[in-house]
Amino acid sequence: MNKLTEAGLADPQAFPSASHPSADGRPTVLIVDDEPNILSALKRVLHHEPYHVLTTTSPMEALQLLATHSVQMVISDQRMPDMMGTELLLQVKLLYPDVVRVILTGYTDEEAIMAAINDGQVYKFLFKPWNSEALKLELYHALKYHEALAASRKNQACHQVLDQLPAPLVVIDAGDRLMRCNPAAVELFPGLQTRLAGQGCSGVWPEQVTEALSAARDARKPLWHLEINLAAGRYRVTGTRLAPGPAGSHWILLFQPLDLPGDAAIASNTSGI
Repeated sequence: MNKLTEAGLADPQAFPSASHPSADGRPTVLIVDDEPNILSALKRVLHHEPYHVLTTTSPMEALQLLATHSVQMVISDQRMPDMMGTELLLQVKLLYPDVVRVILTGYTDEEAIMAAINDGQVYKFLFKPWNSEALKLELYHALKYHEALAASRKNQACHQVLDQLPAPLVVIDAGDRLMRCNPAAVELFPGLQTRLAGQGCSGVWPEQVTEALSAARDARKPLWHLEINLAAGRYRVTGTRLAPGPAGSHWILLFQPLDLPGDAAIASNTSGI
């Protein structure tokens, strides 16, 4: 069996098979190369970097590691006896699409490079011999790309959930500027049709809502409720504060209709947004 080594991981089983950073916040990089001296050299380069590093000389063992560890990036040699690097990274793409895929090769296989990039198999090709500082910078940017990709997917999923909610829901920032709203909110408050993200929401809903929101901010309350009357009927407004960011806390405003047949209100759960 080819040699399998680990650096920076005390317990391999501590990481789930998911594309998320480890419990200590450090991402994991998996390096695959059939030459042990290349793996040793790369481990030395990354020794003081804020990564967990896994290394293996076998593409098949690389796939096993991916199944048992949370990995954010795979760096693979191109020409290996058992499998070409582009073939390995194609499997990684199919199984773990959020993992950043990098080829590190000593050959300028222009045709393979272009094919792999065009097919989306590889994020970047890097070449041997490498400049250590340039290599670390490239990996830093690649992992930032991974973070942006994961955040984009999460936001897309949240937006899909929000759009499917039957109750009107609006997300505003610390300055009462519109961040997001669902179709039900636009139907209830037609003024939202002309509002773009980042524009103020003044005059969109009754002043009672704005006053309740302001009072909650002053009192540092993370949650508040209010009943209001609109032309469409009676609504229970729930304001939920999101985790604060650099510019302050965002708020979710949920408008739950109360005038339904049998007095049955729409049950909406926003805890996952």
